[in-house]
This record gives sequence, structure tokens and C-alpha cells, in this order.
Amino acid sequence: MGAMVAFVVGWLLQDLFVCLSIFGLSFATAAILCIPPWPMYNRYRTEWLPNRPKDGQEKSE
Repeated sequence: MGAMVAFVVGWLLQDLFVCLSIFGLSFATAAILCIPPWPMYNRYRTEWLPNRPKDGQEKSE
């Protein structure tokens, strides 16, 4: 979405700097919202199954 807005605004203003600035700001905003390990996403931990032994190896438990 940010790329489309940046492209349209840059095209209308005929300014590549504005286009890249808007794209960079939209990317930074999306990164700030998505990258950190927010506590609300870690509230219910995923219980993974234990690893299966590879072929020819015995289970060491």
C-alpha cells in the first residue's frame, strides 16, 4: 500500500525524492509495527512437537 501511495504521489509531483521518502517512511512504519516481539503475540505460546530421530539414529531418552 505504501509503495502504491509513494508511486502515485511521486508521479503526480514528478519528484523521485518524494517518492522514495514516502516509500522509506512507510517501510519504517511497517517494520516498527511488525518486527518487535510484542507481548500480545507471545501470550499463548506454541507447543511444538519434539524432534523425530533421523533414519538410523536411536532415540536417546
